[in-house]
Amino acid sequence: MACKLPYCDICSLRDIFKPATVWCSKCDESICSECICKEHHGLSKATRSHPTLPIKDFLKLPDIVRPMNIKCEEHGETFDLYCTTHASPCCLKCFKVNHENCHDIKPIREIEQNIKSSSAFSDIESRCTHLRDVYKTMEDQKIQRIQKVESQATTILSLIKDRRLEIIRHLR
Repeated sequence: MACKLPYCDICSLRDIFKPATVWCSKCDESICSECICKEHHGLSKATRSHPTLPIKDFLKLPDIVRPMNIKCEEHGETFDLYCTTHASPCCLKCFKVNHENCHDIKPIREIEQNIKSSSAFSDIESRCTHLRDVYKTMEDQKIQRIQKVESQATTILSLIKDRRLEIIRHLR
């Protein structure tokens, strides 16, 4: 992963190490409260509408769900292209060095759009929605069952108490 959690990636570039409070999925960066509210990310027209996730929630995500590294480890640049010959994303520098002779290079945004518009992606989304609904239903049912058991326990304890008092009165 490209981020250096739990520090703010923006502040880290200035050798300032502040704890991150949110994760920006568009920028693939962890950001502190000052940068998100007062500095460039929260004020810039290009980034202020980016969806963010509280860093605590981001850290709870399983590794497979967390964003993949969208930057080239060799050059530190964003992947802009996808080489279908090698089935790998590449930055512009990688393209010039390693993929210049490859014939099937596509913009990564095009690949992303194709994936998002594919029926498989749509199917996965609908399955996720269904699973979320099933989970919610199960949670609701669990709460109802707990409340029912607590209510029954109260009733049973009351009956036991009444029976106990009856027995005590009968024995006197």
